[in-house]
Amino acid sequence: MSDLVDAEEKEIETPPEENGEVDPDALQKEDRSSLLKLLGKAVGLDITTIALPVTYNEPVSFIQRMAEYLQYWELVEKANNSEDHEIRTLYVAVLAITCFTSSDRTSKPFNPLLGETFEFVDSKKGFYFLAEQICHHPPIAATHATSPAGTFWQTQAVKTKFSAPNSLEVRPYGPYRLKLKNSGDQFVWENLITVVHNLILGKMWIDHYGELNIQCEGSNRKATVTFKQCGWWGRGWRDVEGTIYDSEGIACYTLSGKWNESIYAVRLPDDSQSLKKKQKKAKLLAKKAKKEKKK
Repeated sequence: MSDLVDAEEKEIETPPEENGEVDPDALQKEDRSSLLKLLGKAVGLDITTIALPVTYNEPVSFIQRMAEYLQYWELVEKANNSEDHEIRTLYVAVLAITCFTSSDRTSKPFNPLLGETFEFVDSKKGFYFLAEQICHHPPIAATHATSPAGTFWQTQAVKTKFSAPNSLEVRPYGPYRLKLKNSGDQFVWENLITVVHNLILGKMWIDHYGELNIQCEGSNRKATVTFKQCGWWGRGWRDVEGTIYDSEGIACYTLSGKWNESIYAVRLPDDSQSLKKKQKKAKLLAKKAKKEKKK
C-alpha cells in the first residue's frame, strides 16, 4: 500500500546519550541557570505547579497545541468514505500516530486561564474545532471537533515529574474519541508517555514511547501501535510498528515508519489470514469437544 502520511523530508539529528555532552550553542541561546535552581527543589514534583522561566515557553497556549493534533484531518475523511472495515481502522490508527507529529518541539506552551477558549474554523472543509480550559489546578482541557466526515472529542489532563536530574516525564490522561459519520464507527484510544531529555545540559530532545490501543467500540476490530523507546546511540528513536486486526481478531495489515516522517501500511497475504482463521476455529471446536466430554 502506498505511503499514508509523508511529511517534508528533514534531517534527523541523533539524540545525545542520556548523560549528553554540553551543547555550547544551546547554552548560549538560553540561560538554564535559573531552571537549575528550581529543579533542586522540585525533583519528583508536578511541573504544572511550578513557575518556569518564560524563555522555556513558546507563544502558543496548551489548548492551541491540542488543535495541532488534528492537522491530518483528511485521514478522517478517507476513513469515512471507505466501505472497508479494516481500511477505516487503518486510517484511524494512522491519525492516532500523526497526533504526535506536532509534539516534537521542546518549548513549553503557556498554561491557559480557566475558561479560556481556542477556536479554529475551516469553512471550505466544514471543519470546526473548539477547546476550553475547564480546570486550572490540575490543568484539564476539553476539545471538540466536527466536520461532515465525523466528530472528535477529548478531555485531557497532564501530570509531569522530573524522572531524572536532567529529564522531565510527561503523562497525559484522558481518552481520544472519534466517531465516523457514514459508518457510525466509534474509536477510542489513550495517550503515550513523553520524556524531555537534556532539560538542563545538552541539546533538548523528546522521546514518545508506549503502546496505543485503538479500539472500535462494539466490535473486535482494533489496532495496536508501538512507539519504540529510544535506545543507546539513538537506536529506535521515533520508530513505530503496528498491526490492524479484523472483527475476528485476525491480523490483516501491518504499519511501520517514523511518527515524524512517514507511515507505511502492508496488507498481509490472504493465505496467512485464512490459515489463522482455520487454526482459531479448530481451537474453538476443540474446546467445545472437551466441554461435551465433561458433560
